[in-house]
Amino acid sequence: MVKHYFLISCLVALIFLIFKNWLSFYPLASGDWSYFYPSSLSSFKYIPQAWDTYQNTGLGGSNLYTLGLVWYFCASSHLLFETFHIHWEVIEKLVWFLPMVIISTLSSLVFAKSIIKNNFYFFAPFIFLLNTYILMVVGGGQMGVAVAYSVVPLVILAFVNLIDSVSTEEKKPTFNIYRFRLSLICGITLAVLLLFDIRVTYISLLAVVLYFIFSLFFYKKIKNTREIFTLCILIYVIPFLVTVFLHLFWILPAIVYRADPITSSGVQFSSTGAVNFFSFANLEQSVSLLHPNWPENIFGKVGFMKPEFLLLPILAYSIFLFKVPNLKSREKKPITVFNRCIVENQLDKKYIYFAILGLIGAFFAKGSTEPFGGIYTWFFEHVPGFVMFRDPTKWYILTVISYTILIPTGIAYLFYFLKSIQGPFYKLKLLNKLEFVRVEIVFLLGCIFFFLFVIRPALMGELNGTFKYRSLPYEYIKLENYIASQPSFYRILWIPQFQKYGTNYALHRSISGKEFFNVQQLRIIVNKLNEPKTQQLLKESSVKYVVVPDDVEGEIFLEDRKYNKKLYEKTISDLRKNKWLKEILGFGKIKVFETKNYYDHFFSLSKNFKLDTIYENQSDYVLHVENVKKGERIVFSEQFNGQWNMINNTHQIHSEKYKLFNSFILPQSGSYDIQIVFSPQKFVSIGFYISVSVFLLIVSWLAFSIKRKKLFHI
Repeated sequence: MVKHYFLISCLVALIFLIFKNWLSFYPLASGDWSYFYPSSLSSFKYIPQAWDTYQNTGLGGSNLYTLGLVWYFCASSHLLFETFHIHWEVIEKLVWFLPMVIISTLSSLVFAKSIIKNNFYFFAPFIFLLNTYILMVVGGGQMGVAVAYSVVPLVILAFVNLIDSVSTEEKKPTFNIYRFRLSLICGITLAVLLLFDIRVTYISLLAVVLYFIFSLFFYKKIKNTREIFTLCILIYVIPFLVTVFLHLFWILPAIVYRADPITSSGVQFSSTGAVNFFSFANLEQSVSLLHPNWPENIFGKVGFMKPEFLLLPILAYSIFLFKVPNLKSREKKPITVFNRCIVENQLDKKYIYFAILGLIGAFFAKGSTEPFGGIYTWFFEHVPGFVMFRDPTKWYILTVISYTILIPTGIAYLFYFLKSIQGPFYKLKLLNKLEFVRVEIVFLLGCIFFFLFVIRPALMGELNGTFKYRSLPYEYIKLENYIASQPSFYRILWIPQFQKYGTNYALHRSISGKEFFNVQQLRIIVNKLNEPKTQQLLKESSVKYVVVPDDVEGEIFLEDRKYNKKLYEKTISDLRKNKWLKEILGFGKIKVFETKNYYDHFFSLSKNFKLDTIYENQSDYVLHVENVKKGERIVFSEQFNGQWNMINNTHQIHSEKYKLFNSFILPQSGSYDIQIVFSPQKFVSIGFYISVSVFLLIVSWLAFSIKRKKLFHI
């Protein structure tokens, strides 16, 4: 009991020391994580929107394959802001950061306790929550991946319990309430995981398939085709159907409109060159759970191998090397743990599975680097779904899951091994007095101090990103107030790129210069602003302001990965020479320039008719036009997508491409109302109501059927 309280106290203290900044009222904006003002929070919707105004640098885009994550983000933020008047500094902690820590801790404990049949499962959160991979992920603000990561143990545990309920029992696999309930739970946990990240879901399903194959090979309870068919229905068909129905709000329109996420993402996300570029880790780092960017977390800056991390795989795989006493019998003859896994106890066979899982994760996490880097490249080019992993570090998750089980088990077996030793080395005499200290206790304390040592940069406050205190710069608040006071629609071009404290919401969207011009060199971006064709394009893109941000984090104006003030000053000097721009003073180091003129969200190159917006929603607009001549064109300054339609009485006209944008030919003369709709939104709404209904139905049935029974028998 004392040992339990000691480990729990150590874990709580560690979590507090490392994540203490997450308990503050300061914003955590860093890396991929931005800050959102009240104007943004109030513009979010409860119903998922098929058209995402933030994509394509503010020109919008279809977001069906990230709709689940975007919906969770928008709906939760909007609910807390509108209902409880909570601002972003608190919302981000309540919705993302604190749940990630709590779920990771509890899920790893439950997961480890179900597998490890001793009290050393308390070490699991040390491995799962405090490893370099996840610390780099949350430090970089990748919170969708982080929350998905926290759910992975529950997903794998649900499927392991379901597979074990069939494959380890003497009875033939049949449908019953208990197994059907487990199937539904598998479907719900899988749907939650898919909500946050499809790549983490892919990795988790691979782990499930490997365990299914492993159970068929080792347990050998399934003897004929009919039993295998029954097992597949329980393990795959029912959870798959549950997951599909719970995600029907984006799956349905994706099927109807045959959306292709790979084509829409671009070749830079699916080329072999991208894999080679993002393969930063080597085999020593991946097998040792050492993230290649640890601890600086600077993209592209790969650290050297730190030899102390090699003790992690040694601890994990030591269970197959040491001889320990037979703890389940009174025989004094020791047996190897490997033999125990094979011969003595069927449950111990799971350690072989987790050992294989860890090796697979370590091999894939290194990507295309040697040895055998061509294997990963072949998988990337030929295996369905593998194209999502241009960044191979996501495969660290398998190694983390493996070590979450193997390392606590290795510590336990070494602890009992030391405890069983007889002779002069059993106890160490201190200072020639009568006091003694037990060797196994020294080993246990040594393991704790070792875990502290390998993550010492986190304990000493040396990690950057979301682990650092930040205050919201006053100049950005002033700029936000200035922009929010203007009711008309327009966009803001940031040179060279958007700053995470900048304004960005449906009415006033931000454009990143690097992405808009598809150019990385700052000098080229500035020169393009002097070109008449660029000025015309920005005018049609509704750009009212050009802004040079105050680089408060020192991450924008870089030269050789270091902040260069001269680049910032040269950019401002060049923009001041541009006659198309007029500088607006009063925002400190943030330099704001106003363009000569800009078009509205909807505009016509003809000046013969009047155009007014009556209703505005990011997927649905109602316009009133007057004095129109048949055949005149209106331009909708959103990224072109042929699924935008204009509806007027019996007419339905598909969008035509005009430069980057959508455009519509008016079908008749006169004055009338027209509706501009994004067609997939209809199926998103239908699917959403079906998904909500199915979720409520499943949860109600589970609550009624369980009747105080535990979901997991651990």
